[in-house]
Amino acid sequence: MHYTVRTDGLICGHCETKGESYLLDIPGVIGAEANHQTQMTEVECDENVSFGQIRRAIDDAGYEVLTIESD
Repeated sequence: MHYTVRTDGLICGHCETKGESYLLDIPGVIGAEANHQTQMTEVECDENVSFGQIRRAIDDAGYEVLTIESD
């Protein structure tokens, strides 16, 4: 499963790494790639990972989730 998350608050490479780390701590997340220039984060995971888990991880990292879309 693939999620695209539009965020607010990612301002540098450190922010990208922090956000990715929180996402990768979710069981079932295979990959996460944040981009502070576009404020977008791509998440690859199994079907058991929910919108809520992704939102919570990004919130816990200190960033705001604006939208989450799945393909």
